Amino acid sequence: MALPQQLLPNFVALPTPPASSIRLGPPVPTSACGSRAHLAAGVSAASAVVVISTVLAAKKGKAKKKPAKPRHYGPKKLKSGYWQQGLSIDDDINVFEWFNAEELEDYPPAKVTAFKEVAKLTEHPDGETSTFDAPEYRPPPEKLQLAKGLKEPAELDQCLGRSFAGDMQDQMAEFGTSFSMEDTDIIISFQAICTMLAWIDGTLTEDMRAKGLNTRRGSEPERVDLFRVGRLPDAPNAISIGTVWNWVPENATNGTANFNKRSYDVNFERVVTGQDTVDGPPSIREVDAPTHYRILSYNLGDLKLVVRVPIACTMPTVDDEDMPHPGMAVQCSTANERDAGDIWSPTLGTKYAEMQLGDVGMLVRGIVDRGFLVDLQELTQEDFKLDRPSLEEDAQILMGRLAGLLQRIKEVADCPGCVGRVLYLQYCDAEIRVISPWTDEELKELETFRDVTDKEVEELVFGPEA
Repeated sequence: MALPQQLLPNFVALPTPPASSIRLGPPVPTSACGSRAHLAAGVSAASAVVVISTVLAAKKGKAKKKPAKPRHYGPKKLKSGYWQQGLSIDDDINVFEWFNAEELEDYPPAKVTAFKEVAKLTEHPDGETSTFDAPEYRPPPEKLQLAKGLKEPAELDQCLGRSFAGDMQDQMAEFGTSFSMEDTDIIISFQAICTMLAWIDGTLTEDMRAKGLNTRRGSEPERVDLFRVGRLPDAPNAISIGTVWNWVPENATNGTANFNKRSYDVNFERVVTGQDTVDGPPSIREVDAPTHYRILSYNLGDLKLVVRVPIACTMPTVDDEDMPHPGMAVQCSTANERDAGDIWSPTLGTKYAEMQLGDVGMLVRGIVDRGFLVDLQELTQEDFKLDRPSLEEDAQILMGRLAGLLQRIKEVADCPGCVGRVLYLQYCDAEIRVISPWTDEELKELETFRDVTDKEVEELVFGPEA
């Protein structure tokens, strides 16, 4: 079949060998198979010649390689770590000191000594306080069916309309048992202690990295204010540390997603404290219950601490003789049947340290399967030590590092440049930093500073050019 004339220029002309070089071979079979095979061989040879001709033509017309640009030597920005952050990330705060968890490994172990309960009270949802009336723990019935309720995160110690230092001052004055805080070093909430322990053992840092809040390629770390550092008039030598943001392990979502509020913990806690369960539509299963506090005093290493501990219920009175202290707290929670063994995870040392620092006598976990209570875990401090003899030693190592962290924070807060300033403990890229927002006077002074050029910086670092 003849091709149209407009398509002929698009074909490449193949060179034809001279007639003298053509060799005659045996006659070609006239079968259909033989014809197709020789036709395919001819087409393949023609395609190969076209490809070779095209490659040779491309090589002849290829542009020459451009000369390499001269290399510049001098200071460069690091590709990872703190210095990857932008120049304006900390232009609104003063950073007085920062701590890394690895720096605390050299501190000696510590344990709780000179324990004493100095006050206890009950705080109602309207903010009023009354005498302590926490219920006692009672075992739940077997095969109990639970409904999920709306669980709120722990209440902040310092927020709008609430001051941790002011609350401690008033509560100790009203409910304290003639206890003087003049020789106290640290006044802190139990939630703040748990957050610090999570940072020391790496759990908090791992969770922050999983949420993408650390330094990584193309992104700067998030700065999270964790605690407010203040002072009390009745404790002139002490600093107070209260939470301004709660780290909730259950919130495993990225960004600022809502806290997963639906949990069996709400009704389980009401059952073991002898209260009615919450029912109705899931959107209204919310409990507005009072919060019970115990204020404890003890020594941790060389520091004297006063700790405010929220509790749900206490150990039964009949068991006080078998406990280290009377009226110890009971922590109540639930877990899915597949997670029943998670209590023996590598973070058990941290949990045991929390029990000692919060004077928790027993952990109670209800094992739930499809809404039914199928098992109950009731574990005291002695039960944990019987199962893992090295647990107490592991907890003392963590508590020693906690004491070292608190000691360093207090040393920074007592410096002349920090006294009288608003101080926060901030998490930034796996570090805890002591920071203070810039005052209005500092911001006005900054506006009068002239801009410094890069050349002036280079001359300051490397000296003037020769």
